[in-house]
Amino acid sequence: MKRTKWLIAAIISAALVAALGSCAKPPVAEVEAAKAAVAKAESDADVPVYAADSLSRAKDSLSRMQKEYDAKKYDAAKTLAQETVQAADKAISDARSNKERVRSSASSTIAAVKAALAETEGALAGAKKNRKVKLDFAAVADELAAVKKTIAAAESDYNGGSFMAAQDKAESAQSKLRDISSRIADAVRAAGKKK
Repeated sequence: MKRTKWLIAAIISAALVAALGSCAKPPVAEVEAAKAAVAKAESDADVPVYAADSLSRAKDSLSRMQKEYDAKKYDAAKTLAQETVQAADKAISDARSNKERVRSSASSTIAAVKAALAETEGALAGAKKNRKVKLDFAAVADELAAVKKTIAAAESDYNGGSFMAAQDKAESAQSKLRDISSRIADAVRAAGKKK
């Protein structure tokens, strides 16, 4: 009877030790998967450009996971490891969709700027025909030449796959063209008021 009680106590103790040991087991595979997922996102050239915020969230999650792991809070570390993998995968997915959105936007903006350039050149040619228009035509022509170079650079970036840079340059050219067009229109209106 004594021996049976001792055997039962030993079995219960072994079971408790096994149960406690399994709870305290470090989630090594999960942590390594999280690190690999963030490294994969960081190595994707599009992620820092098109999904910087998503990448930042994944790196933040990785940092929090590492703190929990170092503090031996393995359950929290395991949960954060899974969240980190999801966040890193989302960063890659966001980069793809954002890149496509920017590509489409850059294409549209470049086309719009080219059309606006033709209109502005036409307005400048019309203004030159009116002797009453007071405008530094040479300076405006130089500005339009600079805009053309910016558009060419935007197209080069676009063709090279640098859609964000292409979008930025196209928007800059668009802004300059608006200013030039506005000045031409103002000069023409002022000449129309003169008698």
